[in-house]
Amino acid sequence: MKKFDYKRLSEIKKDKTESELNYADLLSTTEWKEFRDEIVKRDEWNCQKCGERSNELAWELKGSTPADIYVRRATKTEKKISDEEVIYSSKPVTLNAHHKYYIKNKNPWEYNPNALITVCSKCHTKIHETEKILIYDNDKLENPKIAQKCSKCSGTGYLDQFHYFMSGICFDCNGKGTLE
Repeated sequence: MKKFDYKRLSEIKKDKTESELNYADLLSTTEWKEFRDEIVKRDEWNCQKCGERSNELAWELKGSTPADIYVRRATKTEKKISDEEVIYSSKPVTLNAHHKYYIKNKNPWEYNPNALITVCSKCHTKIHETEKILIYDNDKLENPKIAQKCSKCSGTGYLDQFHYFMSGICFDCNGKGTLE
């Protein structure tokens, strides 16, 4: 399985015109990855809703029933309780940088960092199922409109079960979470 490759926006623009660019293209840029990583680091690699911590695929066990094993570093508290340096899990925990709102014609990494929050994919889905997604016309946050969310990803822009391919970006809405 090939790891997802991020590219600079300028590289993507060599192959696509401005009108051909979609939100999934923008989420595949190193500009977005670097900004997203800043948000997740700021939030100490924790979901700000439920506290889940990000983990990574450790290895794949071969046998009659293959199982993915995920691993993450133990927190200071976990180390004190169990003396374990790493925590193993059978489920992946993917962290997303959630935009609290959107601004038309703004790249995902051009927001004030306070406009984003780190959430796990489960909480991300819940936020988009229960909260309205506002889209503003400009940076002054004027004229908000409520966007119609994508039914395939429940408005998150991600499909966690496909986290291994293109970082799980939803193909119906191209990662935007809303339908045009």
